[in-house]
Amino acid sequence: MSPVRAVVIGGGIGGLLSAALLARGGAQVTLLERHEQVGGRAGRLQLDGFTFDTGPSWYFMPEVIEHAFALLGRTVADHLDLVELDPVYRLFPEPSDGGSATPFELVRDPTARAAAFEALEPGAAAAIERYAQNSAQAYRLALDHVLYTTFEDPTRLASVDLLSRAGTLAGLMGHSLAQHVDRTVEHPVLRQALAYHAVFLGSSPYRVPALYSLMSHLDLGQGVLYP
Repeated sequence: MSPVRAVVIGGGIGGLLSAALLARGGAQVTLLERHEQVGGRAGRLQLDGFTFDTGPSWYFMPEVIEHAFALLGRTVADHLDLVELDPVYRLFPEPSDGGSATPFELVRDPTARAAAFEALEPGAAAAIERYAQNSAQAYRLALDHVLYTTFEDPTRLASVDLLSRAGTLAGLMGHSLAQHVDRTVEHPVLRQALAYHAVFLGSSPYRVPALYSLMSHLDLGQGVLYP
């Protein structure tokens, strides 16, 4: 029997993984990419001795990427040297947003991080800790019930675990990320620190649901890596 032939259009991360999985399954795959190099947004621009990331510059959700490599019989460690960032990032807010000449840094040390929150807004450390715990639950919800399923089997939606969290999920889908953040803290810089993920993903905290707060688990819980 001749192998299945497949054409994958687009050599971004999704296209590359799709093509690799098809090939691993025995298909004869042709990958089409209109640009000179594959990778999609995950590219680099070298100009006058400088190197610029043209898209994602952080390494988020490491277990998801490790899962993709495992499907191909590989490990991330075989191909990437990952560095944990500390500080995780720096914010340079405009003066009108409460910014100063010194950027706001989100550091890994919990004590130092809490002190930085409190310096901007008394009570913010405890509020953001609660926010971080809720973000971790939302992240787990997404990993367990969304990312690794195609929902071809509708009974996946009726799992005991998912039904027990229906109220939480409804709350996260019922209002925007901006509303969720605004209920947590008042200082503009802290609001930016909790809501910037939507902008980073190409949208707006006023448009995406509060479920996107799961991204804060990466900053505040897991930490951020750089390949």
